[in-house]
Amino acid sequence: MIYQFNEFQLDSANFSLQKIGKSIELEPQVFNLIIYLIENRERLVTRDEIFENLWDGKEVLDATLSNHIKIARSILGDDGKSQHIIKTIRGRGYQFIAEVNKLNTLDPAKPIQGKQRLSKWYGAAFIIVLIGLYFSSHFFEPKKAEKNSYIIAVLPFLNGKPDPSTDYLGLAIADQIIGDLTYIRNINVRASSTIRKYQSQQINPEGIGKQLNADLVLTGTYLAINDKIRFNIELIETATGKMFWRENNVEFDFTKPDDLQELIVNKLTSKLGLENIASEGIPTTKGELRNPLAYELYLKSISQPYSTAGNKKAIDLLKESILIDDNYAPAYSQLGNRIRRYEQFGLISSGESLKSFQYYQKALSIDNQLMSALSYLAFYYCETNRLDEAVTLANKIIKVNPDNADSHFTLGYVYRYAGLIEEAINEMEKAVNIDPTNIRYRSLVATYSGAREFSKAQKLVDTYDESSFTIGWDGLLNYRIGDYKSAEIHLKKLKEKDENGLWGLIAKIYLYLMSGEIEKGLVAIHELEQTNTMDSETVYYIAVYYGMFGDKRRSLNALNKAVNGGYYNYIFMQNSEFFDSFRDSPDFKQILELAQSKSLKFRQQQVAKNR
Repeated sequence: MIYQFNEFQLDSANFSLQKIGKSIELEPQVFNLIIYLIENRERLVTRDEIFENLWDGKEVLDATLSNHIKIARSILGDDGKSQHIIKTIRGRGYQFIAEVNKLNTLDPAKPIQGKQRLSKWYGAAFIIVLIGLYFSSHFFEPKKAEKNSYIIAVLPFLNGKPDPSTDYLGLAIADQIIGDLTYIRNINVRASSTIRKYQSQQINPEGIGKQLNADLVLTGTYLAINDKIRFNIELIETATGKMFWRENNVEFDFTKPDDLQELIVNKLTSKLGLENIASEGIPTTKGELRNPLAYELYLKSISQPYSTAGNKKAIDLLKESILIDDNYAPAYSQLGNRIRRYEQFGLISSGESLKSFQYYQKALSIDNQLMSALSYLAFYYCETNRLDEAVTLANKIIKVNPDNADSHFTLGYVYRYAGLIEEAINEMEKAVNIDPTNIRYRSLVATYSGAREFSKAQKLVDTYDESSFTIGWDGLLNYRIGDYKSAEIHLKKLKEKDENGLWGLIAKIYLYLMSGEIEKGLVAIHELEQTNTMDSETVYYIAVYYGMFGDKRRSLNALNKAVNGGYYNYIFMQNSEFFDSFRDSPDFKQILELAQSKSLKFRQQQVAKNR
């Protein structure tokens, strides 16, 4: 049967939906939902009836049906506010209210005879078989998974009773689970930064799983009741929509934050046939949080966005949490990271940058295998002229879990500072290949650019959602290949978007260069220089900017400071055209030789350690 309504034509026999003659792709269960509502459009259809007929009476989360309704509305040009196609009768169910015309696929004036009747019988039988296969694939739960490794996306949990006082738990709980899953061998879990954008949304797990290239999606709902939290949890296979595992009405005491993570880790290792590294005798204790208010403050800090204001709010929450209860390693790790981000990207000198090191150390004194603290401390060492210690930590992370993308990215980051560009690209590419959705790894763009692999850099930039980073690199890469008109468009857009941040200042510097406003450009560079940055790579880029404007003295001073501060990347220095005006000067050659000798010494030390 073909149903026609508004601009749409739905063919139930051929499982197709068209809008003005153009085919629309949609998931089978969403298609089934639309058909069921159309076929029963003369009456209200209850939620229970939909569950019984479309999900064969299997227990399914209410959120699952709500998501399917939302997707169906979106595809049909409807929404929950206007409801001009699918109407919600609150507390009862749904009704398809658009005017529908039925079109027969065969000419009604001609009787069905011979092969035509037989083909129709076969078609009906084929559809029945397809439906049977579809439902069996959706609800047959395997005894044991057959794959050796998995990519998992843990989506923010949905609040069963939306409330500003508890909405933060959705992302915070997902973040906690993600942290614990990093200790399971042969699992790559999508980062919190990747799934953050789905916070407080009605979600379609299968669709998001495909977007994130994940094999499995963990999702669910929660309900906060006094000092307890009740969960419904689902683990879904992206390719088939098959339910691997479900737990309903699981209740946990808010004062015991690790219980939920422990349940999920144990279930996953059992269902997927994988091993938790804790079973190998590697301690993974986070410390004991004795105060529920301290944990609540910690979770609220996690839900804060990575903006200047968000970082500042997170810092305040974490300090308050630690003041109440000082024995939780993740709180110290997050505090150090938020301070670093607040100063580096917000161009703000809070006077606490040195304390971030102390917070990482405190976290590791409580849990010496805490992945986040190991990674953050390795970055800190890398940026403060302690490359040997940074690479030691990076290798320790790899030892904890060699399948973890962070371990490879951290090692690649250290190699970039040390001037081992081929090795840096190799390790960073491993991280991106493992988790292409993680925005932390987009720093590979800078590595490609410094190595003059501009096409690779641009290709990687194009894979990320638009942000100050992507707009900025669009501008910088266009500038370096000589497309100044495109560069100017991107840089002007960036200046407006991030006027008071790091990228906004970089945009100003390039725009002043392109307009020939030399003095204004030098003032902008000096402003960046006065942020008291400890990062030797940032100091290197300050040298580059002074070189762009022909200020040889200040460029060489900054370059010398960068090399002596732990940035030995002589290959970038050789490749940069911005040093061309004084490349043949004895001072530049001396600094370049110093960087090269330090890089060679670092390489030799690493070779000796690995013998």
